[in-house]
Amino acid sequence: MPGKPFDQNENALYIVKDGELTELKPPQDGHGTDEVIWKDGRAIDVIRSTRIRLNGPKKITK
Repeated sequence: MPGKPFDQNENALYIVKDGELTELKPPQDGHGTDEVIWKDGRAIDVIRSTRIRLNGPKKITK
C-alpha cells in the first residue's frame, strides 16, 4: 500500500510488518472477528470469521 495516505476517519485495522502496511477492512456484513497470529514477534496470519445472527427465519447459504 505504498503511497496511500492513512485515513483516520476510516474504520479499518492496520498491521505494519517489516515496514509494509496491510489494511484490513471490516467484514462486508458488518459482523465478525479478526484474529492475528504472531510468530517471533511478527504478525504472520489473520484468521477472519463471520458471525451470523439468528433473529428470525432465514435461509443460510455457503
